[in-house]
Amino acid sequence: MGHLRRFSREELGQILGQAGFKIEQMYHLNKIGTLSWWIFGKVLGRRAISRPALKLFDKTVWFWSRVDRVLPWPGLSLVAVARKS
Repeated sequence: MGHLRRFSREELGQILGQAGFKIEQMYHLNKIGTLSWWIFGKVLGRRAISRPALKLFDKTVWFWSRVDRVLPWPGLSLVAVARKS
């Protein structure tokens, strides 16, 4: 909710390539967070996550980490593993 910039795969790949890195792997992480962000941030207009919502997520993260890989939409985080060429 406090991020100012998110990168697409293409943008991040271009930035890393221009800096002399070769991408070995790139993947999205925290797909369930995208749904939560949309509901709380966009629909409800919240600027912060409530303590009860955060505690609920913390108690169920074991479940969401398993579900995350089968969700069809992109995640909140884009992870890149790259090596200097």
